[in-house]
Amino acid sequence: MPVDGATGCLGSLLRLKQQHQHLKLILSIGGGAASQNFATIAASAATRDNFGSSAKGVVEASGFDGIDSEF
Repeated sequence: MPVDGATGCLGSLLRLKQQHQHLKLILSIGGGAASQNFATIAASAATRDNFGSSAKGVVEASGFDGIDSEF
């Protein structure tokens, strides 16, 4: 869906960042009710590695500057 002349909310954020390069976009994971599901992800080294790789992939593919997580 178009947002502020860009495709989707992420597109709008990335366009805003291009216009104002000092802005930092951080992917926020967890917090609130979502944190109760983290035990499954943290249960083994394999699931932790998969989660980390997936989160890193999202950041690199989307143009975010980093990750903030609250678990």
